[in-house]
Amino acid sequence: MRKFALLAACLLMLGAVGLAQLETPKLEVPRTEFYIGYAYLYANPDQPEVGNTHLNGFAFETSHYFKKLNLGLTMDLGHQANSRVDNTGVKYSRSTYLIGPTYRIHRIGFFTANIHALAGLDKSTYTLPQTSTTFNYQDTGLAVLAGASVDGNLSRHLGFRLAQVDYVITDHYGSMQSGLRYTGGVVLRF
Repeated sequence: MRKFALLAACLLMLGAVGLAQLETPKLEVPRTEFYIGYAYLYANPDQPEVGNTHLNGFAFETSHYFKKLNLGLTMDLGHQANSRVDNTGVKYSRSTYLIGPTYRIHRIGFFTANIHALAGLDKSTYTLPQTSTTFNYQDTGLAVLAGASVDGNLSRHLGFRLAQVDYVITDHYGSMQSGLRYTGGVVLRF
């Protein structure tokens, strides 16, 4: 998994360097954007009751880019859950509250891309049903997320996120956990 993350980071950096060599278009993209969409997270909670699992949910992001710079600040709120991890009815969910810098790569025709590195909190909850009682375990840990996104621009103010792929690292229940998160949805710019 570390080799994959290193390879992905190298490809993102090489892509950013390659895109920086292209001539910048004259059209100004608005500085504030809101994004909401579907989110998928492959999680490995390292708990014997849960194991590796697939979580589905939503992500909301708001970004503001500084004047005449492509550097901005992004806030990300997400929630992914699986209400039936296995046949016994184990439920597992994760909620993230992250903030950090983002860099918008110049608009190239139909597409706009950005890279980001965010940090914040990740709340993990899993529920173990027993015969007469239910046990809820919750843990909140620090989380770090790094990734990139590609948006298709329908107009100056409207776009759709084709893909946002992030690598998430967090600490829950006394062990380090990592996973990949994919999101896609609608982008509004003002």
